[in-house]
Amino acid sequence: MLGGHLTCVSAAKHYGLWTLHDDRCHIVVRNHSNVQPNRAKVRLHYGTGPIARSRNTVVDPVVNVLVGVAKCQSLERALVVADSAVRAGHISRTELRSLHVRSAAFARVAAAVSELSDSGIETLPRLRLSAAGIHMRQQVRIAGHRVDGLVGERLVLQFDGADHLSREQKQTDARHDNELRLMGYTVLRFTYQDVVEFWPYVEASVQRALAQGAHLAPSTAA
Repeated sequence: MLGGHLTCVSAAKHYGLWTLHDDRCHIVVRNHSNVQPNRAKVRLHYGTGPIARSRNTVVDPVVNVLVGVAKCQSLERALVVADSAVRAGHISRTELRSLHVRSAAFARVAAAVSELSDSGIETLPRLRLSAAGIHMRQQVRIAGHRVDGLVGERLVLQFDGADHLSREQKQTDARHDNELRLMGYTVLRFTYQDVVEFWPYVEASVQRALAQGAHLAPSTAA
């Protein structure tokens, strides 16, 4: 037995937070622990967190999990978890940013966290498009529904986070897309696989739409 507590992305999964694929089991142990795990299967974390760990549970508190994720994962992967935690109500952006944690990686995550992403499939485009110089507003209400992303005034981006949407949800989405198009919006809809596995296709599609002026209001498109 390794002892310690489940932490980082492994604990995030336990709490139902959105994570990107990582097969390893992340365990936090005391600094003087001398356990020797299989590194291909187990990722050890060391030390304490902002919140004391209870002996009555084997899972790290959410606050500690977010700190561990920020230190262990890339900024993109860490923000996927942090956005999910804020959106699910485990912690607020204010509390996250108020934590006394001496970590530049955590400071970057706390500064960039958003409460508008329903899932990582919305966090990833926000970060990646921003890195490409494209500002995407999230959760903008148009025609009675919120759209996942809006670039400029007229380019709507929708991201399907579920692998198997219900027939009713697909029908609702299609009708809303049609309504948006009739109102003069350009709508680009992408799947989970598009975002996670084929991102260059997503970014290229957005760039092509921008090149055609799809984001501009009618008065400025001419």
